[in-house]
Amino acid sequence: MAQTSTINLMISCKQATELLDKKAVLKLSGRENLALKLHVAICEACKRYKKQTQFLENILKLNFKNSNPDQVPQHTNEELKGKIFEYLKKNQ
Repeated sequence: MAQTSTINLMISCKQATELLDKKAVLKLSGRENLALKLHVAICEACKRYKKQTQFLENILKLNFKNSNPDQVPQHTNEELKGKIFEYLKKNQ
């Protein structure tokens, strides 16, 4: 009788958010990617977290492309904070 191995693809919200953060900087393994997709498909909270982190990544990329973070003017920081809070209020 052949032994079958099962792969547990069910992950917790904590694991899903860790994978979403990891995905922003590293490539996920096939198992991690599949587990994350399955979890986000059924979890509204993690779906929202994914959307929010993608928004933050995009706004930071657009505003800080080729710039030194130490040289960002204070008014730019305040403007970005306002945009982020406005987006989060609208998308809760």
